[in-house]
Amino acid sequence: PRGPLGLLQTRAGSLGGGSCGANCSLPHSHARCDTYDNALAIIYYVKRRNFAEAKKLLDIFVRLLYPFDPTTVAPEVVYDPPSGRKMTLLATAYSTSKKTWAGKYDGKGVAEGTVDTGNNAWAALAFAHFAAAANASCYAVVARDILHALSRGGGCSDKLQGFLGRMPPTKNNYRSSEHNIDMLALARMLGDTDIMMQASHFVRQMYVPTGPLGPSYRMGDVSCRPAPPPGPQMPVPADAIYWGLLAGADPDRQHVDKTLAFALGDSPRVRQPPPGALPPPPPPPPQPPPPPPVPPHHAAK
Repeated sequence: PRGPLGLLQTRAGSLGGGSCGANCSLPHSHARCDTYDNALAIIYYVKRRNFAEAKKLLDIFVRLLYPFDPTTVAPEVVYDPPSGRKMTLLATAYSTSKKTWAGKYDGKGVAEGTVDTGNNAWAALAFAHFAAAANASCYAVVARDILHALSRGGGCSDKLQGFLGRMPPTKNNYRSSEHNIDMLALARMLGDTDIMMQASHFVRQMYVPTGPLGPSYRMGDVSCRPAPPPGPQMPVPADAIYWGLLAGADPDRQHVDKTLAFALGDSPRVRQPPPGALPPPPPPPPQPPPPPPVPPHHAAK
């Protein structure tokens, strides 16, 4: 299903969970059209060479990125990217019942109005993938505009460097490993070495060599202002390890090898749930009876 803007709906009902009895009777989540999920759908369409469907979604993003009349939008959410057109960033999710427009982050047309760095970076990755595969350079311009807005609006200049995880009007003063990996991947794809190194530096600083949850990478949650370093007990996101590997976020091979071993291994330092805490797996479904034997005279024919 698609929302009124034409974006793909993120949650369109359950596909069924198998033979799990009452455990399968889960309530449906609130339907919405997520920016991140639509960006992934665009990349999928591009890889399948379905450029027409990818372009439909990208053109919707374009209408949500470039306001028709920037004077009607709050100045704090308007950027001046290299293309020369005024730009606003994408909200996290849009409504399945009402339309909205660029620079609007509340109201019935928006399902979640936070402006997330990672979501916008993934949208830019989708533009870059399409531009390269379809030989459509104008879509690469959009990707560069998004990267410019994210880097200028969310860059941190302290010793940890990196970029913020939220942008105005929902700007929270924190940095995360995951969002900086997204920024690094986008900068690498667009050839912006300075932004790539700034994001990579932050990810390397989040490396935890020892402790109950190490070797791994901290989630982040680091202020862009002077603040104490994050504690060793901070949650460890698995995607910071796996996405970081794919993006080449940490050039230290020992860090990569050790964190992968930690993530893939059954470490005794990580507390496991006690026996009986999890429900037993459902029994296998009954097998149909075997077919009756074929009479000998039928077999002879």
